[in-house]
Amino acid sequence: MEKGFAGTTMEAIARRAGLAKPVVYNAYRRLGPLLEALIAREQARALEPLLAPLPNEELASTEPEEVLRAWIERMVQSIQADQRLWRLVLMPPEGAPRQLQAAIRNGREQARGRLVELIVPAQSARPGLAELDPGWLAHAVLAVCEHFAREMLAEPEEFTPARLHDFAQRMLALIS
Repeated sequence: MEKGFAGTTMEAIARRAGLAKPVVYNAYRRLGPLLEALIAREQARALEPLLAPLPNEELASTEPEEVLRAWIERMVQSIQADQRLWRLVLMPPEGAPRQLQAAIRNGREQARGRLVELIVPAQSARPGLAELDPGWLAHAVLAVCEHFAREMLAEPEEFTPARLHDFAQRMLALIS
């Protein structure tokens, strides 16, 4: 909301949604459950492209860098398509509700789990990858992606998608 989480009220949400207050109060008796529902909806929107199957996923055991590059491309496209949502996910405001903080942690774990699913088949094809713990590698890839995504949101002229793609391609070539 424009006034931050501290200024969020049932009335403000009703006004923003273009609904009469009784409609909102009939659906949600208190602000907490309404915020949880809104956070769950936005979490699903943010995670959908990151958890969905990739068109080239069957190549993970032979072309792992292509599959991971496709996943990173999806992340970048998702961020570009909805920067407001991703600012909330990657740069939550001070005093964000515990429900949002928990959803962000949960979403990060789901994304990391998805990366593990993409990395494990690749390990049989790449001896260097086979030596690495897939959970730790997924964590490292996600941390790097999140860092550059924050930079992309904060300084879009310097941290362009093309620059991120180039870096990802070079980084993935090193680890695979």
